Amino acid sequence: QKKTIFSQDLPGFGYVPPTIIGDIVVVGGETGVYGFDLQSGEQKWHIRTTTTVRAPILPYSSFVLTADTSGVVYAVDMTDGDLVIDKKLPDIDRIDTIEIVGETLLVAHNGVSNTASWRLNEGSLG
Repeated sequence: QKKTIFSQDLPGFGYVPPTIIGDIVVVGGETGVYGFDLQSGEQKWHIRTTTTVRAPILPYSSFVLTADTSGVVYAVDMTDGDLVIDKKLPDIDRIDTIEIVGETLLVAHNGVSNTASWRLNEGSLG
């Protein structure tokens, strides 16, 4: 039998599906990225993004990675919501989706036939 643990009304629209990482539910959308406690539904943190988040929410180390539609990649500390990376990627006007392969962030941009990659390092994107 299905059971609703909690529900939240969030501003805006266009949210990507929630991602559960440990005891945190992470949701991205029009106004940024949110972290909620899995059991209580209490909002633990929120970061504002430049534009709408449509890329998946991906776990990496102790962070979650995502990107907004304007070409900015974000890394957020899952425990306290500290913004670790907020980087506009060069020559990218729109990010369609992201994926992590090993220690590399793959970015599909400006139409999914265009891809780029960046090496992931603790606390940086190079």
